Amino acid sequence: MLCPRLSAAASGRLLAMLVPVRKKMKAAAYTAGGVDWEKFFRQYDKSGDGALDLAEFKSAVRRVLKLPPSKLADDDVRLVFETIDADGSGEIQLPEMLEFIDGS
Repeated sequence: MLCPRLSAAASGRLLAMLVPVRKKMKAAAYTAGGVDWEKFFRQYDKSGDGALDLAEFKSAVRRVLKLPPSKLADDDVRLVFETIDADGSGEIQLPEMLEFIDGS
């Protein structure tokens, strides 16, 4: 899942960023009936196209996951986004997000 072009140090830094993002996403997806990933995803898909672009993802990171730039810089948000965007399309689809959450 990690980008092969990253150095070992950068990969370690990326792993350190992914853990809190993954945990906060899991917590944010809980509802009264349990975890609802589809609802979580739709809530942040502001364009309604079934995918999160970088701006939508960044908005969710800042507002929902409560990770300000002091905790996760914009460049780091982009790196996390690119890591989750497994197919490199520039958008995160729900299956890609679920794969990330599962830690696959």
